[in-house]
Amino acid sequence: MGPRACLVPIPRAAPSRLQARQPPEKIEDLVEFFLDTEAPEMEFEVARCRPQLTPEFFAYLDRRIGARDPVAACLARVLHTAAAGCHLYWCFC
Repeated sequence: MGPRACLVPIPRAAPSRLQARQPPEKIEDLVEFFLDTEAPEMEFEVARCRPQLTPEFFAYLDRRIGARDPVAACLARVLHTAAAGCHLYWCFC
């Protein structure tokens, strides 16, 4: 059984810009990719990158948080919320 399709509309802001952004393969670069993503686009990017949000990805975030990285802690809360299928509109860091 393959991964479930997640239908998240592309934000109106700039669909061509979003389509042009390519998520990186490496976990470290993917974290930076999410940090560079604007809040209105986060739900779209999380849905697009869902296959890459593996236990290894979250373990990497946990290690960064353990190193007292407050930005990684905020990102982890946002990504855990989005990966659980919740809307991000109420997630404030």
